[in-house]
Amino acid sequence: MISTFRETIISLRDPKYPEVIVKKTIPQSIWYWLKYLLFFTLIPLIFLTFSLTYYTPQLPRIIQEHFPEFSLTVSQGQASVVPNEPYKFATPESIFIIDTTTGSAQSLADYTSGFVISRDRLYVKSPDGNLSDLPLSELGDFSYNREELSAWISRRLFAVWLAALAGLLFFAFVAVLSYTLFNFALIFLWSVILALLGRISHRSLSFAACLKVSVHAAVLPLVISAVTFLGSSALITLLNIALFVFYSLSWSKSLTRPAK
Repeated sequence: MISTFRETIISLRDPKYPEVIVKKTIPQSIWYWLKYLLFFTLIPLIFLTFSLTYYTPQLPRIIQEHFPEFSLTVSQGQASVVPNEPYKFATPESIFIIDTTTGSAQSLADYTSGFVISRDRLYVKSPDGNLSDLPLSELGDFSYNREELSAWISRRLFAVWLAALAGLLFFAFVAVLSYTLFNFALIFLWSVILALLGRISHRSLSFAACLKVSVHAAVLPLVISAVTFLGSSALITLLNIALFVFYSLSWSKSLTRPAK
């Protein structure tokens, strides 16, 4: 990555860098952009993996110290709680409720998402606002208490760690794939616009050259987005768009000449 960082710095200062871009193949240009994406994906992924490895063995203790002490039993489609009182676990946008007396879908009205276990039903509200319910009889008989959960996890620490890691990797894969497809759709569209602008202004620049210039111009916005991820705002988004348009236009302009 050192040579890649050095190339990026040079690209911002060297007026002849557009000539370097057009000499690359399209796969080379795409790989130049992808290296940054993979680099900024691996850094948090490694950190989260170490955190997962550190905290997984502590889960039984965390459950014992922070989970409420109650017992939930579902038998023949009927839920019972000991002691018999409502339990709520809420965040500003989501909530989980166990209330076998007055629990209903109405309890989710003020939240974006959540779950409610009532006497005989499970109500689920998804982040998109859809509300569904399921008879507890379809879940079968089960019981839960803090000691059982802590003991169950203690016996399966490696499986819990492996499942969490698999979920983390799957989420990272989906996020990277979605981000890549979305950005390359925009890059392709902008390349078409650059090529059309070249034709209108009677300047000779191929679509392949426009595509490579656009891919390289998208690197700096990617770096800024990654560095300012926690403080992202509309201003950062506008800055990234401005930088992308500026470099793609200036580089393509320096490569073109009036057609004879």
